[in-house]
Amino acid sequence: MYRLWIVDRDLKPTVLSAAYLTVHEAMGSAARLMKGFGAPALDARNILMWAGKPSLVVFDPTFSVVVSAVIEGGQLVSSGDDPVPLDPDDNVGPCQTTPSISE
Repeated sequence: MYRLWIVDRDLKPTVLSAAYLTVHEAMGSAARLMKGFGAPALDARNILMWAGKPSLVVFDPTFSVVVSAVIEGGQLVSSGDDPVPLDPDDNVGPCQTTPSISE
């Protein structure tokens, strides 16, 4: 099970949102949750240790949303035949969650 937590800026848990069977379900839920909070962009990064295990934080890189989501036990991994967890200094890069306003 992958538990999805709402956390503050210090990664302290505030609310247990839900538990999911797959990390993919948890990632989708974390993205929807953060978008629902109004995050204009999302990024994700591995955490070496959170609640006693490697985990993943989904956050707003613009810091306009004061909470983040942690997927307990989730990890970003490299692609290829033999995937390995990414270094916590690596991230997926920000992605926009709302359409651009064109003039």
